[in-house]
Amino acid sequence: FEIVLQSLPTIKTQAKLREIAPQSEGATRTRRVKLTLIDPPTAFRLGSTITATRVAEVNPTIELPISALLEKDGSEKVWIVDPQSSSVSTREIKVASKNGGSFTVAGGLEAGMRVVTAGVHSLSEGQKVKAPEGGV
Repeated sequence: FEIVLQSLPTIKTQAKLREIAPQSEGATRTRRVKLTLIDPPTAFRLGSTITATRVAEVNPTIELPISALLEKDGSEKVWIVDPQSSSVSTREIKVASKNGGSFTVAGGLEAGMRVVTAGVHSLSEGQKVKAPEGGV
């Protein structure tokens, strides 16, 4: 968490979450949390009003329809379209999670790659395909 002192917004520090109340307050439906300040400046006094902002690292993800997934020989793959030759090749990937009609890729693909999302079981290596204009 990033902690900012409301009376002096230029004074900041970091904090770790220590405790979350098991039940929310009845009327406000909020929960009390306890944070441990990491190396707090001397301006932070007991009872000071602060603003806490959760800071989280966000990793970009690739989500594809489940119809794009080819599970073969104990591995998970997708068909990639080569933009120069319009031919397809399989690419082994690591699936992070499956959620109903889609899955999230944890590794093996890069943003901008064209992935076949239909008819994946009827393709063969090097086969030429025609993708819709602009992709899907």
